Parts: sequence; C-alpha cells; structure tokens
Amino acid sequence: MSRRRTSVLRLVVAAAAVSTAAVGTITAPAHADPVAESTLSIRVPHSRIEAGDTTRVLGDLHVRGLTDQGGRTVTLEAKPQGATEFSPVGTSVSGPQGGVALEVAPAVTTRYRWSYAGAEDARPSKSGTARVVIVADQHHGPRIHTSLSIRATHRVVEPDGHAVVRGRLRTHGIGLRNRVVDLLTRTAADPTWQVVGQDLTDQVGAVEFPVTPTSAAAYRLVFEGTAVFHASHSGIVRIGVRPVVTATAAPDWINPGEATTVSGVATLAGAPLAGASVDLLSRPAGHAGPRQVVGSGTTAADGSVAITDTPMVNTVYRLVVRHATGVPHGISPAVRVKVKAPSSLSIRGRHKAAGFLVSGVLRGDHHPVAHALVSLETLAPDGVTWTVVTTTLTNGNGKAMFLEPSSEGASYRLTYAGGTKLAPCTSGTVVS
Repeated sequence: MSRRRTSVLRLVVAAAAVSTAAVGTITAPAHADPVAESTLSIRVPHSRIEAGDTTRVLGDLHVRGLTDQGGRTVTLEAKPQGATEFSPVGTSVSGPQGGVALEVAPAVTTRYRWSYAGAEDARPSKSGTARVVIVADQHHGPRIHTSLSIRATHRVVEPDGHAVVRGRLRTHGIGLRNRVVDLLTRTAADPTWQVVGQDLTDQVGAVEFPVTPTSAAAYRLVFEGTAVFHASHSGIVRIGVRPVVTATAAPDWINPGEATTVSGVATLAGAPLAGASVDLLSRPAGHAGPRQVVGSGTTAADGSVAITDTPMVNTVYRLVVRHATGVPHGISPAVRVKVKAPSSLSIRGRHKAAGFLVSGVLRGDHHPVAHALVSLETLAPDGVTWTVVTTTLTNGNGKAMFLEPSSEGASYRLTYAGGTKLAPCTSGTVVS
C-alpha cells in the first residue's frame, strides 16, 4: 500500500471518530408542551371585478385536534400589482367552523393571502395566494333574474335545541352553483338584520345553515348578485323558542280527599315569563289516555304559578303554558302524586271472665293488613276527648285484640294512624 493511500485512510478513520464523539455529546431537547399544527385555505368566489367594485376573500382556519375553531384573529395580506411584498389590509375573526371573510375593493389587480400569527396552542400558518383581477368596464346588458327560497326544519325549538335553515338559489328553475349566499337574522331585541353565516351553493344551488336560537328570531337568505346575475333575497322564516317550565308537587303523598298543590316557574329566553296563562293537566298514573285540564292560573311577575287539585287516585300532572303572541306552547316535566289506599277497622266487644275483650280487623286496599300498629282509645268523662289506652300489632290476619278490665259504661274505639301507602282510619264505638 502506498504512503499516500495510508494517509487518506488515517484521515477517514479520524473523521469517523470525531463524528462518533460529537454524536455522543448531543443532548435530547427538553420536553415541550405540544403545539397543534394549523392550516389556512383561501378562495375568492368572484375573482374578476371592475374597478370600484368589491368582492369577498374567504378562507378557513383549521387547528388540528380542536372541534371549535372560533375566536382566532386572522390577517388578510395584499400584494398589489407592481409591489414587491405583501402587507396587511385587514383582519377577520374565525367562526366556530374556522371560516373567515373580508370584503376588498382593490384598485389594481392584487394577490391576497391569509396569515395566522399562531397562539399558545397553535402554530402560525399562511394560506396560498388568490388573485383578484381588475377588468375593463364592460356593458353586460340585462342581468339574469334569480330567485332564492328558504325553509326551516323546525319552526319552534326547545331552549337548547337547534334547527337547520335551508335555501336554494335558482335562475329559471335551474340551480346556480358556487355562489355566495348570506344568512341574516334579527330579533325583537335587535331589529337590524345581521349577517350570521355565509356559504357557497352546491351543485344544485342549495345551501344550509345550522342555527341554535336562544330567543325567537327571524331568518332570511341573501344573494348579493354578480355582473351576470341579479341580486335576490328569500322570504322570512321565524323560529321560536319554547319557554322553560318547571313543576313540583307538594305533598306528593296524600290521603284520599286531601289536596295537593302543583307549582312551577315559567321562563322565556332566560327571563321570567309574567302574565302567561297556564293549565294544569292530569291523567291517572299508568294510563296512556288523554290528559284533562283540572285547573288554570296566571304566572306572577317572577314567572311562578301554583294550582291545587284533589286527586282520587295516583295522578300524573304537567303544567302547560298556553300559546300566545310571541310565546310558543311550553310544557313542564311530569310530576306524580300518589294517593294512599283507603283502610278500614272493624270493632267488636265481648265480656269475658277476665274482663272486656275489644277486637277488630284492619283492612287496607281490600286486604287484611298484618303487623300494623293499632291503638285502643277510650272516651273521657267529658264525652268529647278520646285517650289512647294501649297499642298492639295486628296478627297475620290483620286482627288486633285488647283485654281491658270491665268498666260499665266505658266507650272504646280502635284507630290506625296510617302508613306509607295506607290512609288512616277509625273504627266505630263499643260500650262495655
């Protein structure tokens, strides 16, 4: 082997040793909290406009791993023809689905891009570019007529419910695709129409917007038109929100013939619903038949109402707010009132050698009641006051027996105080 080749080999080995040593000294980076990747898209539905006209620059911000993309500020940058760099021209806050939009009116042909500066939980990102071309003024002749329909899947929703507003953009019965349609809404508190959504029509000219109204609201769809197609707007659909109605019953266990009071509070859009007419509906528990109105009332200033009824059997109640102008029909959850089964006590008195034997049988819901506490009472000399002498438990046949010393003219009776499912009762009277 030549001396030159040997020297080269030694240099290669030395370099490898140095590389190995360097690799051995590399320290793994400290663990950092993960930051999600973000992406931005851009599109311009109408990219060719005349000088002085406006167009919309749309985009979508997506942060990986998040379901709610809203509340992030995205900057629109522009590079007019002849410029060398992009410069910011406006900002837009992303919606729940990440959508951003900004209206522009360039004087010359301009390129646009969206820029997101990032956040603690998301990396910065930039979109591609989209160009808006300024064309010479042209006489387009009469623009083509368009029509825009609208409908809602539900005209009334629950307080936390949602509906879908749908529409279709047509010209002479043919759907127009890839056209921007805005969703506008207004309420009694804010009667000015506000844009709350924007979408591109699909291949048949259809758009749809999910909505979650917190109070009664009106909706309409608007197509702003183009150089070729006339602007148009739909009719109006109104979506109401049912009032929230609560209900409680007190007492919820009663004896036959006793009354219970069903009370509740009605609210609409989070505020007390005063002056509303409310019906109390009932039906026997365990029956699927129609409900009957057993009472009515009007809510107070705080939205409260209370209605009393005397059920004869176990009963299910609901409070119902009647439909009125601006107030949809509302119904409370069901509350149940249980009526204790009737009970009865027979009584018999017999003289025995050991004294006077008083006995009786306790029945509840037409059956003997075993192991229930029955009291023996005697009438005081005043002829009015009854006093408990003693108590005992009924046997397996529901019978209770008391042996008292013979006392001529003494009056006795048996009483049962009732239980969780049986009403109290009192027997007749026997005289020694």
